[in-house]
Amino acid sequence: MKALITKRLRNHTYPRWLQWLARIFWSVQGWKLHGKRPTIPKYLLVVAPHTTNQDFFYYLWLSVGYNIHPYFIAKKDIFNGLLGPIMRSLGGIAIDRAASADVVDQAAEEFRNAEEMVIAILPEGTRKKRPYWKSGFYYIALEGQVPMVMVSMNFKEKWIKLSEPYHLTGDQQRDLDVIRRFYSDAHGIKPENFSDIVFQERTGQNSGGQT
Repeated sequence: MKALITKRLRNHTYPRWLQWLARIFWSVQGWKLHGKRPTIPKYLLVVAPHTTNQDFFYYLWLSVGYNIHPYFIAKKDIFNGLLGPIMRSLGGIAIDRAASADVVDQAAEEFRNAEEMVIAILPEGTRKKRPYWKSGFYYIALEGQVPMVMVSMNFKEKWIKLSEPYHLTGDQQRDLDVIRRFYSDAHGIKPENFSDIVFQERTGQNSGGQT
């Protein structure tokens, strides 16, 4: 089986001037950033809402401002053409949705074996509204034995917040209640596309969530 991650990004840092530029960008646009950059060595970054292609680039710019350089899991389509090398250099991992169950297992194993690593996931898995979130991110964190750091954006009130690291209990409903509370005031660019925070029954095919 091909390894999910072949290049370590843990020693990467953005130049200070670029971090300041990102902070200035948010300030000039009238955004407020709440929460501190996690200091723990490995965690799963859970990012929502994802209602248009545009918000992906907001999240990318956010990672610069906080000096977080995660891997991110995305459907292979966005790695086509000239965009592919750029996305990979930023930590993109192209996956085939048909092999999503393998992705969950491999990502969890990567976490267990790594001393330092961050993976970012958009758990809605699509820009269109769906009646559930993809549950793969939950099992990656649970089986990988790492906490989640949740990221929420409100494009109406212009704020972004990062949660404290949250260690899943394994009680899915209890954990989902925590997740719902955190995202209860999120507001996407197209709020009507924000998917409901519930899970389908887990089957042999899972996805950690893609763009």
